[in-house]
Amino acid sequence: MVYPYLIGYVYSEEGRNEHFLKATPTNIASFIVKNSSLDVIQITTPLDTAFISTRAGFIDYCADQEFLRNELLPVLIPMQMGDTEPSEVELVPENEINSMDEEGLDSPEF
Repeated sequence: MVYPYLIGYVYSEEGRNEHFLKATPTNIASFIVKNSSLDVIQITTPLDTAFISTRAGFIDYCADQEFLRNELLPVLIPMQMGDTEPSEVELVPENEINSMDEEGLDSPEF
């Protein structure tokens, strides 16, 4: 994963909530599973480029098919099937975002 964090947008009747997620397959899968009761989740890069979107907990778009196939689905599917419990979602504190951004996010490799 090129980015140290991703932005997860969760849409509900109350509106849109934004979460800064540590960019690991387990963390992304846990975030999806824990929010699967909501209709739409969009996960973007820090540059606001679409990365993953879900509908009712199922992925309908992923910009990096290799990441999806080799890293995310092997962790996500067991969570969705109830074979593995989702872990606590690791959020990045907003005060750490600026320092991460300064480390260089302008050259994505996916």
